[in-house]
Amino acid sequence: MSLHPFIAAQLAAAGTVVPYHCLPIEQARAQMKRAYASQTAVALADVRNFHVQGPCGQIAVRSYHPAADGPSLPLTVFFHGSGFCALDLDTHDEICRRLAVGSHSVVASVDYRLAPEHPFPAGPDDCLAATRELALMAPDLGADAHCLALAGDSAGGCLAAVTALRLWQEGGPVVKAMVLWYPVTDHPSSAWPSFERYARGYGLSAEGMAWFWSNYLQDPAQAGHPHASPLRRATATGA
Repeated sequence: MSLHPFIAAQLAAAGTVVPYHCLPIEQARAQMKRAYASQTAVALADVRNFHVQGPCGQIAVRSYHPAADGPSLPLTVFFHGSGFCALDLDTHDEICRRLAVGSHSVVASVDYRLAPEHPFPAGPDDCLAATRELALMAPDLGADAHCLALAGDSAGGCLAAVTALRLWQEGGPVVKAMVLWYPVTDHPSSAWPSFERYARGYGLSAEGMAWFWSNYLQDPAQAGHPHASPLRRATATGA
């Protein structure tokens, strides 16, 4: 694959960094966070930090409102990328600010529990519970829960897809849209050709992906569960 010169230069510079899967989890987390240093301040009308009730305690949430007044805006619930085991509200703060402005919606970023301390299905369970709580409190955020979108990047994209599937299966609320950035929707055991073709040389390696999943799942047999690998539930049509 031909890479943009900027991307090629970034990958070359990263070649001297110890891969995540070769580090203890806390060191890997710290290294990942350094890659998400904010570059630009994006002004918003309102940013709030609060908690909602989850299945095993309180879940931290940060909401972003782009407009000072006017009618209720759509509600976008956002799940940050993480490899299921790293990153947080702060690493994705600028991303959520830009998403709120660009989509003209109230964005609520969810700080779900991370593996390996809290393996599957802790993360998906938190995301489901938080989405339902946020839909209930949408008017207090200046948002309209009838215009609900789910969004996320990487592992967060997986969690957004899983949350949409579960809401459809388990009584709502209704999701009107999903915005998924390079979502991780299947376990490496599916051996997709692209997974092998780009296994090395493009930043995230096959070894790195295996490491993330090994932290996330308690049992390899869970890889086939659609709440872990939503691509294995091909449609949400009842078939």
